[in-house]
Amino acid sequence: MKNKKGIYFLPLMAIALSWLLALSGCGGSSSPAATTDNSVWTVRQQNISSLTAVAKGAGSNYVAVGASGTILTSPDGNTWTPQTSGITDTLNGIVWNGSKFVAVGNGGVNLSSWAVILTSPDGITWSSQTSGAVATAKGLFGVMWDGTKFTAVGANGTILTSPDGIAWTARTSGTTDLLSAISWNGGIFTGAKYVAVGANGAILTSPDCITWTIQTSGTTNWLRGIAWDGTQFAAVGWAGTILTSLDGGTWLGRTSLEVNPLLGIAWNGSEFVAVGYAGRITVSADGITWRPQTSGTANNLRGIAWNGSGFVTVGDAGIILTSPDGFVWTQKSDTLNQLKGITLFGSKLYAVGHAGTIITSSDNLVWTQLTSTTASPLNAVAGRYSQLIPVGEAALVAVGNFGTIVSSLDSVMWTQRTTGTTNSLRGVSWNGFKFVAVGDLGTILTSSDGLAWTLRTSGTVDNLNSITWNGYKFIAVGGGGTTLNGWGTILTSTDGIVWATQTSGIPLWLYSISCDLSKCVAVGDLGKIVTSADAVTWTSQAPATVSTLYGITWNGTKFVAVGGGGTGGIFRTILTSADGLSWAVQTATSSTASMLYGVTWNGTKFVAVGDSGQILISP
Repeated sequence: MKNKKGIYFLPLMAIALSWLLALSGCGGSSSPAATTDNSVWTVRQQNISSLTAVAKGAGSNYVAVGASGTILTSPDGNTWTPQTSGITDTLNGIVWNGSKFVAVGNGGVNLSSWAVILTSPDGITWSSQTSGAVATAKGLFGVMWDGTKFTAVGANGTILTSPDGIAWTARTSGTTDLLSAISWNGGIFTGAKYVAVGANGAILTSPDCITWTIQTSGTTNWLRGIAWDGTQFAAVGWAGTILTSLDGGTWLGRTSLEVNPLLGIAWNGSEFVAVGYAGRITVSADGITWRPQTSGTANNLRGIAWNGSGFVTVGDAGIILTSPDGFVWTQKSDTLNQLKGITLFGSKLYAVGHAGTIITSSDNLVWTQLTSTTASPLNAVAGRYSQLIPVGEAALVAVGNFGTIVSSLDSVMWTQRTTGTTNSLRGVSWNGFKFVAVGDLGTILTSSDGLAWTLRTSGTVDNLNSITWNGYKFIAVGGGGTTLNGWGTILTSTDGIVWATQTSGIPLWLYSISCDLSKCVAVGDLGKIVTSADAVTWTSQAPATVSTLYGITWNGTKFVAVGGGGTGGIFRTILTSADGLSWAVQTATSSTASMLYGVTWNGTKFVAVGDSGQILISP
């Protein structure tokens, strides 16, 4: 059947069958039956903790460090490989002296806990150093090399020096403030040679790293980074603070045009580049006039380095950006943002998540980041059943917090749409004729083209977390009250406009729904699972887990549900069932604790997504 725009649509019977290709509460898909048992799951993109610092090594090599003992190496700033540090402590700083790397950090759960020092000749093999002053020192946050010695600074005014990174000597700083970073002026005597900065606007100077003098900074803001450009020091910190000094003793405040904390700074011979919270980057040729730049990420950026040909900055959720000049930035890491939803469109998977993340893959292995035009968290994504798209209409739609909807006509370029609501949107589905999005406070919107959206009356103020089409009606699920002291909400509609409230019969929230040929299955808090043959009468099934289940899909022969949490901390949960009634717990080939939020079937494999950009597959 042809529409007015000359595009052929599927006949009604074909549509009734094609919905089977996309039944998932997170925009997932189904396909003809698979024959494997899905008891083996492989991590394709391992979650990596936040990165705090990066250093240039030999040639164009880089090493980045971060939380949970994370260490990554790269030969060029583009391709990164995780290394084994042997620790789970946080690493805050790293430096290269021409023959070895020294990384420093803090153990325990607070900033003033014990010092951590690692050394490596190549960034791959690491040794922990614990002798001498290290054994009694507090947590460390910055480290430098001046040609003859390493100097590390940290909590409670800690300063340690070492000629080789192995034997360390404690120095008296004269302060109890936490020291965040240290720099030197290359041996040029302009007053001070070494400058350390830290909490409460602390600035200390020294001619030799042994005898230290407290200076007046003129600010009480926490200073987080410092760099030398050949004639002056520039220090950056909380609330966009930037200070400059010719000698380390007299400091002048500069206007940064930033209110966000700045956490790191580097000099490349012609420009200072400072990085900070919310992906902020600002540059200056003279340390006086600063120009904000676009980073393309909303993640906090915590460390930056120059390797002689380009900048590399690292930050939260393992974000890595590179730039040849400090002005144009490119993301080099696979996304490590939390991923919330995933769907199949054509032959490609599309996953969405925190900070407006949209990534795509044709093989489940290599993922490409797309520009979403929003920094708002995205919670779900859905596509049309057919790739025959009417001209000027959207192929894919993603929804997120603050009423955000972005859609794409070509599955590459994305545009933010006007929704008329600021309520967060949690789910979206396509039924062959229209998209329907649902969200907080009973918000429901519909669109025939994915571009123009109309608010509908749901009849509820409960939060709606997911929506699917079962071949003849839309089914939305969610919850009211508080998550563990409320009720499960279920709404149904044949057209997405007029909605009827159904009775779930459970006192817990529901987060996702999927249907097979004979029934629908909804999952939620404490492993709750309810099923229904008509979407009206619902039956509670025996739980196989106490973890919260956030996503579910069906592939033609079985359901797969994913989630996490429960007694003893956060952990990944995967359940499978042939009928939606009896469920088996599965495991993945990684012990990393991380939640899973979405799952889909791509025609040959299940693909699940979750925290820190984690992606798992199962044949």
